[in-house]
Amino acid sequence: MARQITFNSNNVSFDLVRRGSSPTCGIENRHNMAASGIIETINLHTLFDVSFTARFTKQYYYDLVAWFSYVSQGNAFSVSFDTTLVGNTTLDAAAAAAQKTIPLTATGAFTAGEFCLIRTVAGLTYEVVEIASVSAGVSVTAVDNLKFTYASGDSFRHVDYHPALLLVNEKEFAPFLTGAVDTTANYYEFNFKCREDFS
Repeated sequence: MARQITFNSNNVSFDLVRRGSSPTCGIENRHNMAASGIIETINLHTLFDVSFTARFTKQYYYDLVAWFSYVSQGNAFSVSFDTTLVGNTTLDAAAAAAQKTIPLTATGAFTAGEFCLIRTVAGLTYEVVEIASVSAGVSVTAVDNLKFTYASGDSFRHVDYHPALLLVNEKEFAPFLTGAVDTTANYYEFNFKCREDFS
C-alpha cells in the first residue's frame, strides 16, 4: 500500500510508524463582544485534525524540506494513506436522509466495499458511509441509510484521502533521526499534525 504526500505537483512517499492516522473531529468558533457587552459567536465550523507519524528516506527528507517551505507559507497539501483510494468528487443532486442513494458528479474512482466521507460545503454536517454498489456515472448506494440530508455540491471522497491539509505545527520541520544505517532505509521520522482546509 503506497502512501503519499503531494504538494505543488510533487509527490513524496512515506511509511507509517503505526497503522493509520489519528483523525480528530472538533468545532472552532470565535467570540466578538459588542460595546454593549453582548457576546456574539461567529465563524462556527467543523475541524478535521489529522495526525500521523511517518518514516522516510534521506532523499524524501530533502523533498520534504521543499514541502515545508511550501506549506509554511499557508499553502495546502494532500495526503493519501492509500494511493489507490483517492476518489474526490461532489454530489450533483440532493441526497436525502433515511435514503441510501447518493448522486455523484463522477463515480469512476469508487467501488463497493470502500468507505467514504460525505460532508456539507460548510463542513458542519458529515458522516462516513460504506458503498454497497455503484451505478456507473450516476450514483453510489450506501450500505446503510444516510443520517443527514445533503445538497448538490457537497463533497464525497475516500475517508483516508485528505485533498487539502494545512500544517498545524508549522513553526519547524525537525525530523528525528531513526539510526538506520542503510542509505535506502527510512532514516527520518516526523509527527505530522495537520488540519483540513475548508476555505
